[in-house]
Amino acid sequence: MKYYAILLLIFCSTCLVWAQPHEYDERLGQEAALQVERTLGLYEDEALNRYVDEVGQRLIAALNHTYFDYEFAIIDDPTPNAFALPGGYIYVTRGLLALVQSVDELACVLSHEVIHVDERHSVKQMKRSILPALLQVPGLLVGAVAGEKAGSIVSAPFDLGSSFFTSTYSRKHETQADQMGVALAAKAGFDPNALSPMLDRIMKWEETRTEQEEKKNYFSTHPYTPDRIKKLKPAISELTWSLNSLHEEPVLPLLDGLVFGENPAKGVFVDSVFLHADIDFSVVFPSDWIYINQHDAVGAMNSDKTALVYLTLEDTTQSPEQWGIDFVKRVKRTGELKASAEKVEVNAREAFLVSVVQHGEGEDIYAHFIWIEMGDHVYRITAIKAGGFKEQLKRTALSLHPLTESEKQMIEVEQLYLTNVEEDGSWEALAERTESTLEPKYLRVLNGSRSHSAPPSGERVKVVKSYPYVPEDSSDQ
Repeated sequence: MKYYAILLLIFCSTCLVWAQPHEYDERLGQEAALQVERTLGLYEDEALNRYVDEVGQRLIAALNHTYFDYEFAIIDDPTPNAFALPGGYIYVTRGLLALVQSVDELACVLSHEVIHVDERHSVKQMKRSILPALLQVPGLLVGAVAGEKAGSIVSAPFDLGSSFFTSTYSRKHETQADQMGVALAAKAGFDPNALSPMLDRIMKWEETRTEQEEKKNYFSTHPYTPDRIKKLKPAISELTWSLNSLHEEPVLPLLDGLVFGENPAKGVFVDSVFLHADIDFSVVFPSDWIYINQHDAVGAMNSDKTALVYLTLEDTTQSPEQWGIDFVKRVKRTGELKASAEKVEVNAREAFLVSVVQHGEGEDIYAHFIWIEMGDHVYRITAIKAGGFKEQLKRTALSLHPLTESEKQMIEVEQLYLTNVEEDGSWEALAERTESTLEPKYLRVLNGSRSHSAPPSGERVKVVKSYPYVPEDSSDQ
């Protein structure tokens, strides 16, 4: 009886999804897309974004029907991944683009995600895994006072994971997206055979990075990559295609200059110190914590997510005192929280401190907020923890300062660029000649080379170099 009850529950939940109009997908996707772009940030490269969109729109044109207005964008994240949101929002990371060797590989990745949206797999996935989890402190304190940034930082609602397609789609949905995706790619004029080497390359990249082979896990919803590739062969054998005109504009030249690894434009961590050259500040977070660098906030939390410190920027139309007074008014409107406020100085800078407490059945939860005016910005530092956390807020606030010259010199940017392979060269020789920051074993995978083969003589390959970072506001000077 219990078995049949579970089957009925699964059937009913599936029916509920399909019973929803397509506007339901659009509403969910639009809300989630705003959060993705606010927390993860988009990669600003006009030519590359235009190319990704052109590939995507050719796939959409090949669909038998179109339920949604599809949008394609690049996430500013080094992790190789792609994901789809309901309603037609499809993202690839610049980490994935770095591994792409051809327009066909990119098209097969995008077509996989298009199928997830078109078949409404992403609605079910989003209900299970993408919607934010609750912060592990009382909801009133977070929702009414700390705000949504605290929740998004701790629950990491759009955690990209450490490998390709690591969503919670079922194996059935992943297989369907693979097989229907390559068929769509072929129909749009792309080579469907390109998905297999792309899957294999990302698997090898992760195996090289983690020094662990991907293992077959029968209890995982995520398909084993070699099995996915094996299942693709019979599906592709039945397809025919004619390459489209986009092949005349190869993707590799557009990857020349792509930011590789962490993007200093979003700031970088050096151990527990966060350095942001574009905004010009340095701040220290607790050591040995988990560090989170999002597009609109940076912070750290302890391993069990019961303590959090993070920094955001406020609108400069108000002073720290005005921000604090407005904040206290909002706290009082809850009717259940107690707040204290005072005007303070931090390193001879104007600041305003607000402390809020929520009494619970166990330990009280404290949230401390301090607004600091420094240069052309107003910074807000927030600290939340059971049993008080004011001392940590003080240490973080006192560490805030404009970048020193030595700190500026610590900031570098890694970029991908193309170079010619010399005759009878090796990956080791190429790495040494180009001063690549990537070891030869990574260069092999980056360029789709087999483990022991030499780089193709006379051809252009991808390497990665490190350069001193020049802040955006000083690049034109």
